[in-house]
Amino acid sequence: MTPNEIKTALGSGLLSFPVTAFTPELAIDEDKKTEGRAAIAKAQGVNPNSTEAHALSAALSFVEGKDAEYKQSVAAALKVN
Repeated sequence: MTPNEIKTALGSGLLSFPVTAFTPELAIDEDKKTEGRAAIAKAQGVNPNSTEAHALSAALSFVEGKDAEYKQSVAAALKVN
């Protein structure tokens, strides 16, 4: 899916977890870190055991230089598996 197709799907109100999981990645790709964090929290609200959401959280924390959050997110992603 292209970013525009994903945004259209998200705007349709017919959200499923796989589509919701794209939102954090889109925000991060567009350098919208605050929106990325909010989208990660939303995705984790749908599925708290999402490896993808934990991995995106780890990646964002790494980029932001938040070492403790990075380690916590990595540990959470590994715990799921």
